[in-house]
Amino acid sequence: MNIKFNSQHYLYHGTIDLYGDLIEQKGIRIIQRTDNGVDFGAGFYLSSHDKELAVRTAIRRTEKTPPPSDEMLKLLGMSRMEFLVKRNNEGFKPVVLKFQINDYEAWNGKKHLQFCIDDEEWQKHVWNWRRRNGAPQIDTTFGPVADNGLRGTSHVDILAIENANQIAIHNQETADLLNLLEVKPC
Repeated sequence: MNIKFNSQHYLYHGTIDLYGDLIEQKGIRIIQRTDNGVDFGAGFYLSSHDKELAVRTAIRRTEKTPPPSDEMLKLLGMSRMEFLVKRNNEGFKPVVLKFQINDYEAWNGKKHLQFCIDDEEWQKHVWNWRRRNGAPQIDTTFGPVADNGLRGTSHVDILAIENANQIAIHNQETADLLNLLEVKPC
């Protein structure tokens, strides 16, 4: 797989309607995760020009939605119990958010890490970040989406999902460079 990030493309984020409404009202909020298991560390994950990946992600999130962090619950204005009742009684609907970079000059001045191919360097990066908390000391990370290779014994067991890419926005200042264009139900 050989990919390259193009800042002119739309960016897509698949999620549940509850979170989509929150982002529409208050914007993206970068919240530090306390659980590990994401490819590039804590951040807001989007797909570059791959709306179908965002749709699949949104649908998957409606099927398995764990309670959010206390910080996210506070932003939502609800308790953990209220979230669970809503999830269990009403369920969530999948939505896709479409974004565009609103200041290319500022974006280009950010510190970006880009993995154009699913090589050993990418595998090691994913392996390490899936096992720890926190965010890298860079603004964005772009590269292939990894399979669920955590069950393996080494980084070499991680494979890229064909034709799937992602960008992780690691800090609020960079997230603020994204303009929400639309929120669409799947």
